[in-house]
Amino acid sequence: LKELMDLCTNLSNKVLDLENEVIEIKSSHKAKIEELESRVEKLEEENMSLTKDHKIFNTRVESLTINKTIVTWFMKMSMQDVPNAGVKEVAKEIVKVQSRQSDVVRKYQALKVKVVLVAQARKNMMIYLKNMAGFKMDFFKGMSYKEIRPLFEEEYNKVQ
Repeated sequence: LKELMDLCTNLSNKVLDLENEVIEIKSSHKAKIEELESRVEKLEEENMSLTKDHKIFNTRVESLTINKTIVTWFMKMSMQDVPNAGVKEVAKEIVKVQSRQSDVVRKYQALKVKVVLVAQARKNMMIYLKNMAGFKMDFFKGMSYKEIRPLFEEEYNKVQ
């Protein structure tokens, strides 16, 4: 009977040891998962910034190639024996081409960077506070952007 009791005690101790090991393994796995998730988030943010930088670089390269093309064309035209009247026409044509291209570039950049108006920012903050913090839209009636901004920052920082 004593042998059975000793055996039972030993087995119980082994079960407890195994349960403790399982708990330790689970906690270490959770820590590793959290670490990997944070690394993924950092890499995604880095990727976004690199993509943004790539787009900016591409627009600069395009404008530089346009200018280079115009300069080389102008150099070719100036090296040829063209009468004075022809040079004036060429100069006018170059000015027209440059103005058209600069208009296109300006339109593209205007579409790319849209400024958020204060009214739109106020509306966005009100919607965020309504959805995330449970505020009612009537609460914001008569409030300005400067009055809503601290409420928004407080709630937004809670989520972050």
